[in-house]
Amino acid sequence: MTGDERYLINAERCLNYVLGQNATGFCYVTGFGTHPTKDPHHRLSYSHSKGTLPGFLAGGPNPARQDAATDGVKYPENVPADESYLDYQPSYASNEVTINWNVTLFALTAGIDALDN
Repeated sequence: MTGDERYLINAERCLNYVLGQNATGFCYVTGFGTHPTKDPHHRLSYSHSKGTLPGFLAGGPNPARQDAATDGVKYPENVPADESYLDYQPSYASNEVTINWNVTLFALTAGIDALDN
């Protein structure tokens, strides 16, 4: 919109991070990439007979680890903040699927696609 290519470059970097170019190596979008999130904190996926539904963005690393004391969630000790992620259904702090993250992923991918065309 501004004509400044730096915005597009950094938007693509953000998308690459979500898709697996990050410290964990996980693609935080279910069903995509070579190392996708497979067990998100998402009730529909958890109860679906065929497994995790594709296309949902999980939260990603969360150094606060609010769920560490509940539901048997155990993070590796001394894990760096950018690796505080568990692909484990009870881990709501790092692996929850929410509408606010997913609508942002939609806006990001739609915007990049519109600018690249």
